Amino acid sequence: PNVRYMTKDTRPVVVGIDGSDAAVAAALWAVDEAVERDVPLRLVYVTGVARPSSAPCDVNDVTVEYGESSLRAASSAVAATGKTVKLETDILWGSIDDALIAESRSAVMLCVASVGIGWVAEKVLGSTAT
Repeated sequence: PNVRYMTKDTRPVVVGIDGSDAAVAAALWAVDEAVERDVPLRLVYVTGVARPSSAPCDVNDVTVEYGESSLRAASSAVAATGKTVKLETDILWGSIDDALIAESRSAVMLCVASVGIGWVAEKVLGSTAT
């Protein structure tokens, strides 16, 4: 007989966090998606730089500090909703687009926000959505 077993999909809803208010808004939007699907909500900050060698590097220290701060702000906003969701956070190294594409492979959904900055500012400041 052809038997099909249903298994619960536990792939997370992933949100790219870049420190912007728009990214926090994307995380808040994604909470409902994660709750409805009964899956984890995974907030990721991508450094945009290669993983440092074992030698300390001031730029990477600032990058990690900003990433941690950005993830804390988004996590606090999610917690303030009072909704029960399993929350995961991670700082990823390397190219933003490569990291988010890799995350999307194991996600049920990938959410990013656009802050609506102009093309010149986007080239200088960057954007998770870009």
